[in-house]
Amino acid sequence: VGLGLVLGAWVGRARGLIALGLVLGLALGISTAAEHADGLRSPVTWRPASVEAMAPRYEAHLADARLDLTDVDFARRSASVRVEVNVGRLTIVLPPDVDVTAVVDVQGGEATVFGQQWRDIDQFPRTATDLGADGAGGGQLELRVDVIAGNVRIHR
Repeated sequence: VGLGLVLGAWVGRARGLIALGLVLGLALGISTAAEHADGLRSPVTWRPASVEAMAPRYEAHLADARLDLTDVDFARRSASVRVEVNVGRLTIVLPPDVDVTAVVDVQGGEATVFGQQWRDIDQFPRTATDLGADGAGGGQLELRVDVIAGNVRIHR
């Protein structure tokens, strides 16, 4: 863009490059700040012991968050949980037998859900279903995951 501006000074018609340079400069500043923000993120861990102890919504702003549901017994139970992270990494660990339907929306980043990896921004929101080790049965969990910028990993 800089070279184009210099050439445009001699040839003309370089006004469009000014706007492009401003947008690219802003994007570079944001990506640099995000790269150095690792030390600013605080770890957050949620580990409910039962379906009754689960909150309907978990939220973190600038954090590496972990929702660990391995202690929750979903047998013959249904639950719905929404997890929102503005900036950071989110890991959700599930018990082996619960039937899960996850709707994952990552605006900037990537997601690994039950071994499937999604990277492109245009691919979200995506839905994945996993019936667990025992097949259908074992309780049901509906996950809604929203991450503005970061990575999501959902596994058992």
